[in-house]
Amino acid sequence: MHHNLIVTKNEDGRPQVAIVVNELNITNPLISECGRFEVDPVAAYGISLQLATALAHLNETLVAEGIAVSPMKSELGLLRAEAAKGNDAQRRYASHDFSTCPMCGCADPQGGSIEVDGQTATQEVTCPECGAAWNDLYRLVGFEVVEEGNSHLAAIGRLREKLETLDKAAFSLREAIGSLGAQPEMEAALGALNAKRMGIQDELVALGEALPGNARYATAIIGDAPQIYDAIEIRGVRVVGRDPSTGKTELEVDDVNPVFWSVYLHRKEGGVECVGDFATRPLADAYAHELSQTYGYRIV
Repeated sequence: MHHNLIVTKNEDGRPQVAIVVNELNITNPLISECGRFEVDPVAAYGISLQLATALAHLNETLVAEGIAVSPMKSELGLLRAEAAKGNDAQRRYASHDFSTCPMCGCADPQGGSIEVDGQTATQEVTCPECGAAWNDLYRLVGFEVVEEGNSHLAAIGRLREKLETLDKAAFSLREAIGSLGAQPEMEAALGALNAKRMGIQDELVALGEALPGNARYATAIIGDAPQIYDAIEIRGVRVVGRDPSTGKTELEVDDVNPVFWSVYLHRKEGGVECVGDFATRPLADAYAHELSQTYGYRIV
């Protein structure tokens, strides 16, 4: 995760820290119907669950007010400034990635309550060692609007953006080659761009084939033997690519950045069976709860 960092002061003179997090993809809504996040904000973005919740509510408010940016574009942050303009304590805080107390160096500062005001969120932070207190300031200036939280469509959009960027770069190289004549370095660069483009095209094809039509097939699998299963699990799945020898789509479990969600039944004797694939986590959750109520299986 990449940070751009600035330090300012609030009206009380306490240092105020803004952290710009690039590529913070907030689905709409970030919080699913069952109250769980589409992604783990701690693992994926390094922000607390409390802050992610505040930002999710902020996102919903902005959407309700009609404030939005282009789909597939996402950034959290303030305008850039240099932390070096602050005092010694502020510079120390910035140099340690805002993870230690700027006064005593304690590596365990404690985040307090978060207040959301307009497009900003402020979190109180205190040091358990020396008692220093300051505010961390966050501001949401853009977010990714993904219809019904569909991370599959978001992934396709990002790949198409990459293709567009590669096409522009390849066009510029071809123009340069046409003007200057064939140059080994340019030819090699163009070949690398074309190879990368082919890889992204393959990934797009694989994504298209992998998109589940919100398939529900537990009834057919369970049949008249519901007693052999005892639990339900939901896992995220992403597309790895295509096997060039077979042409089959390769998938792997990925709960942080999934393309779609699968529902599995656990056999009592071991092993699992997939009984449903869904484009969004809320749909997978709903199906899992339906199966749990019908058959009495616990959700793990």
